[in-house]
Amino acid sequence: MRKSIWIPLAIISVLISVVLILYFCTFNGGIIADYAAWAAFGYIFASIASLLAFVGVLINQNQLLNTEEKTNFNDLLKLYERQVDNLEVGNVKGLKAFQELGVQTKSLIGLTFLYFEIKNSNDNIALFEIFNSFGTTCSESIGCVYDNVRGTKGYDILKIEYDTSSLENQISSLNDRYNSLSDNEKNELEYLKSTLRLRIITTIKKMYDSVNKNASGLFTYSGKKLSEYISNEDYESCENVFSIIGDYYYNFYGAFLGQYYRNVYYLIDSLQNSKNKDKFSKIFRAQLSKDELVILLLNACSSRSTRKTIDMFKSADLFNNLDIDDLLFVFERGNKTILINSILEISYEKLN
Repeated sequence: MRKSIWIPLAIISVLISVVLILYFCTFNGGIIADYAAWAAFGYIFASIASLLAFVGVLINQNQLLNTEEKTNFNDLLKLYERQVDNLEVGNVKGLKAFQELGVQTKSLIGLTFLYFEIKNSNDNIALFEIFNSFGTTCSESIGCVYDNVRGTKGYDILKIEYDTSSLENQISSLNDRYNSLSDNEKNELEYLKSTLRLRIITTIKKMYDSVNKNASGLFTYSGKKLSEYISNEDYESCENVFSIIGDYYYNFYGAFLGQYYRNVYYLIDSLQNSKNKDKFSKIFRAQLSKDELVILLLNACSSRSTRKTIDMFKSADLFNNLDIDDLLFVFERGNKTILINSILEISYEKLN
């Protein structure tokens, strides 16, 4: 028998028990014809019956609220499932689209690390050894991008597109006197930061379009670099790379991923005040594929994220099942919880 039937039966049983106890206490087990005694007994009985009826109403109301919560949650879960089924990347849809993004992420992590290594390193021999490890076609493509990032060839348009030194200098100058900036100067600073980020992800997009996406050397490089930062506890560099890739996906796949992000956000937001929050959160987490968790982590780190988003993701323990191996194979495994929490904390502090 269902739980909803047992509750009314329990109330009725309690009511009958109370009536019998009151009767025997009032009349000492016998039958009395004293109307005054019966009136007193009826008054006491009516008061207790009213109290029990009120308790029954509260229990029933709580059941209705739980039922409404379950209905709303199931509706949102169905909407989420439709979003997943309809997501399309290239020529694939649904979970296969997220798998495609998962493969892209492994390449993008390596290319983003490489972008900064090209910008900051003067060891050309070491850099070209990295290129060669990617395979001939891949290394030639990266080498061409290298020339443009470093400005060693006279491609004026590409040099302007790739060169970020002027922007970085302007941003640094404004940051140095941030506390004394006017509102217009602060707006200018945010614009310069957005422009710099756009140039970086545009460069990485060109790198990605030029390389052999399945080059084993590229995946190996990605794993080694990420392992290096993990072992050195350089979580800021990891967060910076994840943030850039999060913006990369939003800029180039926003038309597809935007609705998906909003649906997940709204679903988790709706659970915050639910009495069944832990239960519903576990059910929702069970629906998420590893590739989805990776994409959601990158989105949480992006400049488009918010502190509330990160708080909600943590509250729902969203990344409980995400292993860093789901990003790519790493050679020095760090503590998963420390890594993800550290990255999210850094992103949180960077957001307004």
